[in-house]
Amino acid sequence: MKAAVRTIFLAAIYFIDVQAYYSQSVRKVTDTSDAFIDIRYRNLSKACKSLKSLMLYAVNYKYSENEFESGAIYETQYVSRTVVAYAKYHEKKRNATWFIGTFFATPEMRKHKQSEGAIYDGVTVLKKGIAVNGRGKYNTRGKNYTLLFSDYSTCSILGVPNKHSGRRCHVLLPPEKIHNGMSKHCWEMYERSCGDLSEFWPVLKLPFN
Repeated sequence: MKAAVRTIFLAAIYFIDVQAYYSQSVRKVTDTSDAFIDIRYRNLSKACKSLKSLMLYAVNYKYSENEFESGAIYETQYVSRTVVAYAKYHEKKRNATWFIGTFFATPEMRKHKQSEGAIYDGVTVLKKGIAVNGRGKYNTRGKNYTLLFSDYSTCSILGVPNKHSGRRCHVLLPPEKIHNGMSKHCWEMYERSCGDLSEFWPVLKLPFN
């Protein structure tokens, strides 16, 4: 049954993928970048393909106890140049929450034309709603995230929606890297992208490097 639901879900994404390809040129997003990081480290499609399982490791702001599900794993199920689908679950609770994201290029990224085509550093994410008549529906109001940095092997840093001034950041690491903590390169890019290292709040209570 679960396999059938997953097959139907992924088949539907192909249709969304085609629509997304033709919608990229009309997407408008506010540019909030303070320090632009080399575009080689900001390819969101590549990051999703390279780091298929991630856990939220830390953020750069104080958060409430019920704001995050500590220990949640975000696992990519499908990714193309313009679309990603992923599931959030816990190792002990395999019931997954599904999300679908459509990639876009932020204004700063659009300034850098690439010979191989557009590079998308943003994604609009929709959470899957309650299934109706056997078909899943998605919340119509998505959230925009931007990839601030990824080394495509040990670390990704996302800029997240923020109602207040400044930039909010999420640091995500593969489950197998959690106990090792952030690499030196990741620490450097965190400081450059997200501000002073004093504003670093672990979500997972594990030892750092």
